[in-house]
Amino acid sequence: MADNEQEIAGVIGHEIAHATERHIAELIDQSKRLNLATLAAVLAGALLGGGKGTEAVATTAMAGAAALTLKYTRDHEQRRIK
Repeated sequence: MADNEQEIAGVIGHEIAHATERHIAELIDQSKRLNLATLAAVLAGALLGGGKGTEAVATTAMAGAAALTLKYTRDHEQRRIK
């Protein structure tokens, strides 16, 4: 899909930067924390009696975790190498 070698080199350089900046490792660490927070919210909702309240808490927690993950990956795309 690239029009020339410079475009290919740009994409390869971009992906190498993700590797050298350890973005995947950071994302995994972030995901672990978000998953624990989501699980805690779901358990708290269950302790509140279940039903619609639990669904609302779980849905909100999962949506929040997804939004934070997207922000985190967008930040990696916009970060400049020093």
